[in-house]
Amino acid sequence: MPSADYLVWIDLEMTGLKPATDAIIEIATVVTDRDLNLIADGPVLAI
Repeated sequence: MPSADYLVWIDLEMTGLKPATDAIIEIATVVTDRDLNLIADGPVLAI
């Protein structure tokens, strides 16, 4: 399957919604195909 058929999902946990004062505190990623079958789950990074 060509890589163009993959979807990358990014989940961010943040301290708020204002970029000037708030920060990202956790990032998680998942890669699926177009049928939402899991291809890979990336790192979960807590800051």
